Amino acid sequence: MGISAFFLFDKGSEIPIQKISKNIKLECIKKDMDFELHLEVNNGKIGSYNYAVIASKGKMQIENLTIYIKNMEMESDYMILDWYSRTHIFFFGLLIPDFDENTKLFLDFSLIILNLYPYAKLWIEENWFYTLEDLEKIKNNPFDEDWCYKNPKGH
Repeated sequence: MGISAFFLFDKGSEIPIQKISKNIKLECIKKDMDFELHLEVNNGKIGSYNYAVIASKGKMQIENLTIYIKNMEMESDYMILDWYSRTHIFFFGLLIPDFDENTKLFLDFSLIILNLYPYAKLWIEENWFYTLEDLEKIKNNPFDEDWCYKNPKGH
């Protein structure tokens, strides 16, 4: 489908890129996921964003996700979602493009992020969010590879 996911944080609760990268790496290691961090240069400034490749070795194949870890310096990384609030400002700290072939790994990784930062929200370009509670419910049920295309509140 080519859809992207964003982990949203309230404006003012951003996490330094070095800290979030380190926390994610430690949690991925605990979950037996490979984590490879790459530094990107954007607009001539080192550290505008980093990206990481997360790999999980399944029974039959290796699954990969690319995760972009954003820096707090770019005003374009702030957004208002009108369907949620016309005044609430979010910072998108992580971006995962094109995860649709790896929805199991995406769910596992999303649980890592929301366990680390339970106040964050997972937004998948629809008019709803996933919270930690939503993802825990999904994880505790038989796996549905289309979980990420369904409103967790059932609307």
